[in-house]
Amino acid sequence: MYLLFTVTFKVCIPKIDILRTEFMDFDLIALSETWLGAENKTDDILFNHFKSPERKDRHGDRHGGVIIYIRDTLFHKRRHDLEIDNIESIWVEIVSDKKHFLFGVFYRPPSANAIYHGSIEDSIHMVH
Repeated sequence: MYLLFTVTFKVCIPKIDILRTEFMDFDLIALSETWLGAENKTDDILFNHFKSPERKDRHGDRHGGVIIYIRDTLFHKRRHDLEIDNIESIWVEIVSDKKHFLFGVFYRPPSANAIYHGSIEDSIHMVH
């Protein structure tokens, strides 16, 4: 069994120390609304005992964004083939004890329209 934590967490950088100390018992940590951009180096947001995070920042705007931290004892691969360009999402495949499972994190902005919702559904349907 894996311990998973997911939350919408505005402004990741100022709160990174809270994340590092409070959520270390989890195996997967998924955050949305990270507010990270190209100026935020991945090395500045690393967690002990976790791999370098998988992240997808919003382009052209400081809001939104998603990130997944995966414990360093788990094997994973990023599944870009399940990610649709116009939505903020990350899919990873976790392999453990000859079992595979997919985990996805999405951010849906409050202003999202029906097309955005449809894209999220399309991404989920690609898993089947």
